[in-house]
Amino acid sequence: MLGVVMIESKDNPKIKKYFKLLHKKSCRDDLNRFTLEGVRVLKDALESGIVFDDVFITKSCISKIRHTEYDISNLCEYDVISDKVAKHISGVDRSQGAFAIASKPPGILAQDISNSDFVLALCFIQDPGNLGTLIRTADAFGFSKIVLSGCCDIYNPKVVRSTAGSLFRVSFLECFDFLSFLEDVDLKKYAAVVDEAALPISELDLKGEGAVLVIGNEANGLPSEIVKECDKKITIDMSGAANSLNAAVAGAVCMYKFREVRKRGF
Repeated sequence: MLGVVMIESKDNPKIKKYFKLLHKKSCRDDLNRFTLEGVRVLKDALESGIVFDDVFITKSCISKIRHTEYDISNLCEYDVISDKVAKHISGVDRSQGAFAIASKPPGILAQDISNSDFVLALCFIQDPGNLGTLIRTADAFGFSKIVLSGCCDIYNPKVVRSTAGSLFRVSFLECFDFLSFLEDVDLKKYAAVVDEAALPISELDLKGEGAVLVIGNEANGLPSEIVKECDKKITIDMSGAANSLNAAVAGAVCMYKFREVRKRGF
């Protein structure tokens, strides 16, 4: 399904649009679009029902992926671009030569969260790598719904890459009034904190219920007013010299423990 145009100029309108979406959150917000790069990411997105506006592939990429499991050339229409254009729009040092402009999938509402859901609520996560890792881990451990408040853009290219396709398999609720969300959702809320008085996660007992796991900012943790609104404070019991963990690592430990406790509860 080859496009009719060979794009060799970075001034092509489609390429200029891609470049703006890649670098400007405001453009992504205004157009409700985002960018994807890499054959595996594009294939994951297509298989998850993500809608593409434009796809760009280099000749060398087409040759490499043909007759492989990642051959997307027969799954969507695309335009061929030169290696020079690919280098211009790539967000990585060594590009595979496959790019797409995609529509953002619809988000969810608070009423879409059921009593049996495991929900990951993220407050003020600012590092794209941490956010991407948390999304990927949530997908791995059954947290299929993610609430975001004050976080960096989930469609930041670094976030998209670090989710490794999990971005398309979970649902998002972007929340501007997080306290109201906590008040409204009918699930127990667990605030992950560094606090000796908090419940050690090794003693967690969910009784087969759904839950909201709340993770805070990398440097400052959770604001006190949010912790107060949660049902329980939980902490990771550690025996080494370190007294805190990276937000993504702490989130991964907590999500794994929640998944294991829930398995025992059924």
